[in-house]
Amino acid sequence: MAEKQERKKTELFRYNEKTGEWRKLSLEFTEGGAFIRLEEGKKGEEQRKSMAMKLSYQELSYLMTVIQKGLLKYLEV
Repeated sequence: MAEKQERKKTELFRYNEKTGEWRKLSLEFTEGGAFIRLEEGKKGEEQRKSMAMKLSYQELSYLMTVIQKGLLKYLEV
């Protein structure tokens, strides 16, 4: 029997009270890398859109570097 991998998850959630639309961005870490998932939908509707991508830790590190450089440039630090 295979052992279950430990996963750590972080989520960002946005909800628009006027339209009832919501979006959730989650980042889930596993031993082999990370999953980035974007889900969106509307309150009261069962149908939702979802997209996921698995990244290796090398790809995730590169993405974090690009985001950090962009943020520092934006903030002019």
